[in-house]
Amino acid sequence: MRKQKSARADRSQPRKKPVVREESLPVEYDQRVPSATSVADAARQRMISEAAYYRAQKRGFAPGRELDDWLAAETEITQYVLEQEPAAAELH
Repeated sequence: MRKQKSARADRSQPRKKPVVREESLPVEYDQRVPSATSVADAARQRMISEAAYYRAQKRGFAPGRELDDWLAAETEITQYVLEQEPAAAELH
């Protein structure tokens, strides 16, 4: 006679995860290779963050002006990036 598995025995075994093929995922979920835009955006965000930090440092890190520091840094970096784009286009 065969022994039947109890309900507890079935629960103790780990369940297998469903297999998802990469080609079935939409493009936006493919995070293996960042696009040039995402790299540029990340670099721009880092530049803004650093510029905002230096602005806060100049004013002694007094609280309450963090947003002003960020917005001024964002304007500064955006202008800088826009000025650099024509020069970069000339190189190509």
